[in-house]
Amino acid sequence: YALLGDLTGRRAPALRIPYWAAEMAGRALQGIAFLTGRPPALTAGVASTFRHEWAYDSGRAVRELGYVITPLRRGLERTLRWLEDLRSA
Repeated sequence: YALLGDLTGRRAPALRIPYWAAEMAGRALQGIAFLTGRPPALTAGVASTFRHEWAYDSGRAVRELGYVITPLRRGLERTLRWLEDLRSA
């Protein structure tokens, strides 16, 4: 979030909610989505993934496939440009 803040000039929201509350909100939003036919902004499943530290080793892909890792800063810059292009389209 600090890097995104540097790139956008915006601070991360100060509000932090417990995992259980996020999962309940996800369930509620899924219910609303079911009734409205619109996709939910958050699901209980997505909220529950934040309970874990997900770390992967890309060493094998680098060695065997020649995979080139995009540095986080460059990837975020590209993503932000793409999102801005979507907004202006």
